[in-house]
Amino acid sequence: MKTSRLASQQFLRGLTIVTLLMGIATAAMAEEKPGANLPDPTKPFGVTAAHSGGRVAAASAPVYLLQAIIRRGEQRKALINGAWVTENQTVAGARVGKIGEKTVTLILSGHVRQLSLQPAIIRRAAESSEQ
Repeated sequence: MKTSRLASQQFLRGLTIVTLLMGIATAAMAEEKPGANLPDPTKPFGVTAAHSGGRVAAASAPVYLLQAIIRRGEQRKALINGAWVTENQTVAGARVGKIGEKTVTLILSGHVRQLSLQPAIIRRAAESSEQ
């Protein structure tokens, strides 16, 4: 009788330990935010932001994203940060210089900055024109 009582006490002790470990593991998983490591599907291609404690930190330099370049005859337009611009117009404080086939030159406070289309955008445009 003592043996079966001792065995049942050991079984209950082992069951208690397993239950506690499962509870700890479940609590640890609950603290993780579901999808915390997934990319934001609404974020524009190529835009990055520095995060600080859940809040977006202000960037030290403006971000310029060249999204497209179109040409009608001799006139070219560039889509930068969601705005269509031509040469000598301004976007986000920078003056648009030359608009090339795959690049745009920006001038900001006397500094020249060149934006390039991403390879995926160039490839997609070439595939569309072949159809």
